[in-house]
Amino acid sequence: MRRKGKSTFAKRLERTLEYRQISRAALAKELRVSRTCVSAWCAGTANPLLDHFEKIADVLQVRAGYLMGDDDAPVSMKLERLHRELLEQEGVERPEVERRLDELNDYLLFLRSRTRGRAADS
Repeated sequence: MRRKGKSTFAKRLERTLEYRQISRAALAKELRVSRTCVSAWCAGTANPLLDHFEKIADVLQVRAGYLMGDDDAPVSMKLERLHRELLEQEGVERPEVERRLDELNDYLLFLRSRTRGRAADS
């Protein structure tokens, strides 16, 4: 019998750790769990407790929904990619790029807070 591939969570956790340049040991320390535990999550042989999902997302600066497969790409990664692309364009001054991205980030944080507020009301 063939073993099923890694879960979406395991793949996205590994990808985000690599992208953020955060080691498994650093994540384990931040969450106060063992490195073995984080390695098992990355390997797809175990899943974190539900209360850890939000903590993991906060440390990695992504939405918990992204890690669980609900979202396509984390907003923070999209903003960083947009930031690099804007800086590479000729004629766009760095302070203007920073101002635009700050406005976008503020708006996205506002939307996130509204979404979390609705979830708490349910």
